[in-house]
Amino acid sequence: MYEENQKLKTWITPDLATEYLAGAVLLGAAPCTAMVFVWSTLTKGNPAYTVVQVASNDIIILFAFVPIVKFLLGVSNVSVPFQTLFMSVVLFVVIPLAAGIITRLLVVRKKGTEYFEQTFLHKFDSATTVGLLLTLILIFMFQGEVVLDNPLHIILIAVPLIIQTFFIFFLAFGVCRIIRLPYDIAAPAGMIGASNFFELAVAVAVALFGTSSPAALATTVGVLTEVPVMLTLVKIANKLKEKFKYDDALDAFGVHGMGGILGSILTGVFATQYVTGAEGVQGALYGDWHQLWVQVVATVVSIIYSVVVTYIIFKVVDKSVGVRVDKRVEEEGLDIYEHGESAYSN
Repeated sequence: MYEENQKLKTWITPDLATEYLAGAVLLGAAPCTAMVFVWSTLTKGNPAYTVVQVASNDIIILFAFVPIVKFLLGVSNVSVPFQTLFMSVVLFVVIPLAAGIITRLLVVRKKGTEYFEQTFLHKFDSATTVGLLLTLILIFMFQGEVVLDNPLHIILIAVPLIIQTFFIFFLAFGVCRIIRLPYDIAAPAGMIGASNFFELAVAVAVALFGTSSPAALATTVGVLTEVPVMLTLVKIANKLKEKFKYDDALDAFGVHGMGGILGSILTGVFATQYVTGAEGVQGALYGDWHQLWVQVVATVVSIIYSVVVTYIIFKVVDKSVGVRVDKRVEEEGLDIYEHGESAYSN
């Protein structure tokens, strides 16, 4: 084992590995906010859920990206200035988000919501594809020589990134299957969890470490692997579509579940003694990272408890009075079967 470690150190020195790790941290800490619309469309995902999840990711980036990156890089003994992280969030998240809000308000005010949704938005249908291609071209213009000069390093970086992308997708997709969420929510949920805001990660890596740095190379490898890997996952998700025959008509998980999870975890970030009292806890934003860990563990425990108890209740009800009518009644219609009348004439 010692000899193998020494051999590995001849390929990648500890200092080089630290910078590669920094690039991987930047990738993992930036949840995707743009390309998920593409992945969701390709898997015929629920547009409303996708928008809610992207909005949640925007909130996470706005308030949690900086402390998460600062914490994880600090654990890895990498010092980064807060100012650079904040500026990156402002340039790549705050300004585009504000521009989108202002554009919507102005267009809707002048020409109405119908024009905005049916005409204005469709003028930019190809913008996402063009933007992605331009981003890839610019990234590889700066990083092409570094990529070609380090083929072994590319492989060593790419393998764990690919593994974690598949793992996160199947974890999210599998949880959705267990709690019986419909496919059009499960598919974008898996895609959103697995994909990264690689434009932000590359920009921050370049700003912190330089265009030819190992950290920038690691984020570039993330770009190199993400698109083909995500297209593969789209193919897999579409193949698994027929296995999802469940519905959540009230979108209980998409709204209440996501809201509860996000609120619970972010309490560990933003908790302040102005609210909790002089003897109360504070969040990670005020230096108490332990409280964030407590919130994460409590959230996970709550999810497990809720799933187990709900499943038990479901089985008890199903075995006693049943949770659904037979197929004939479904085809005939519950209104007619239960009340002897129909809400619609045709």
